[in-house]
Amino acid sequence: MTDQLPIITGTRAVNTTATPSTSLIGRGLIAIQRREACIASTEKKDVGSLKPSMSAHSSFESLADTWNSNGRPPKSLINGLPLLSLIFWESSVGAKADGISESLRDFLNASLAEQPPNWYRDRLNERHLNSCKQCDESYRLENLMLCTHCYQTYCYRCKGGKFSVLIDRSRSHTKTSQIQGFL
Repeated sequence: MTDQLPIITGTRAVNTTATPSTSLIGRGLIAIQRREACIASTEKKDVGSLKPSMSAHSSFESLADTWNSNGRPPKSLINGLPLLSLIFWESSVGAKADGISESLRDFLNASLAEQPPNWYRDRLNERHLNSCKQCDESYRLENLMLCTHCYQTYCYRCKGGKFSVLIDRSRSHTKTSQIQGFL
């Protein structure tokens, strides 16, 4: 059985692939288009989308609280990249400092229980789904960084762990987690 598609897939601007002959200005415009797509994907209110104005902790807790207050319906659980984002965030320094509520822990465990067998290993091995959103090179998912707000993935060469917002300099897109191999 294959991994389910992520609930939030994000939106991508059309024709955003830079070629070696693309000018520096052209590459800058491509980066802006991609950033706009990232912002657009975070403004959705679907299950699994995080609000850009909230911290990852607040957003995950909000998802868990909504799931809990609605009677814990299975359709409100997350999968794919949103679930991976929660798994990686849970083991981060920030999560350990902020603490994780019982409701969020139950939400994570219920989401994990709904996944097909070997979903994690299969997801890590699907190179065609795992590409850097900046340079479009394919990588194993464990070698990419994952934004906890829009679930875009970035390679170590393009981002070095951080993504500076080109449109709105008041926000910094640094909420990335290095994906670890939890096999």
